[in-house]
Amino acid sequence: MIFYYLDASAWVKRYYWESGTRWVQDLFAQNPAIACASLGLIEVMAPLARKRKARDIDLLSFQQKAQELEEDWMDFIQIQLTAETINRTKDLARDMALRGAAAVHLASALVLQSRLVDAEDRLIFVAADRELKEALKRPVWLSSIQKNKSDRRCPMLGMEPRKKTKHSRTLVNSGIQHPLSGSHSLLNL
Repeated sequence: MIFYYLDASAWVKRYYWESGTRWVQDLFAQNPAIACASLGLIEVMAPLARKRKARDIDLLSFQQKAQELEEDWMDFIQIQLTAETINRTKDLARDMALRGAAAVHLASALVLQSRLVDAEDRLIFVAADRELKEALKRPVWLSSIQKNKSDRRCPMLGMEPRKKTKHSRTLVNSGIQHPLSGSHSLLNL
């Protein structure tokens, strides 16, 4: 199964038109397994509210987009800021000199990656943020993945979808059954 991790810079494209919006809309239309850190929900709501405040969108459009955002979030695999995620975030921020939100998204993707169990499971990280895309090309990212291979027995904390979906079957408490290094991809928007 393919899991898509959308950072906020990619996810926000679902709610207003900019480069990459058509691709994100097509992705959502396929109803795939999509994940994001809980921080992403806030990061996507904030620019919608700013657009409303600046009168770039009217009140009705804002309310509709905010409702769509909330409904989409209910179907996401929601990765909460647990102790495990925070520790990975801290390490990534330190090792890669990333902004806090970018480190949260990378750490959250690693937490999700560590929970995939089927040999054919694959995580595709979707980002539009330039700093994040550049960070994923650096060797430090790969060493972070290698370090986290030893975390196979961490309990699943805040990882399950809020309601049972077809995507919940491959997430388990016991960790991973395949190497991390060959099972992630980056999709540039």
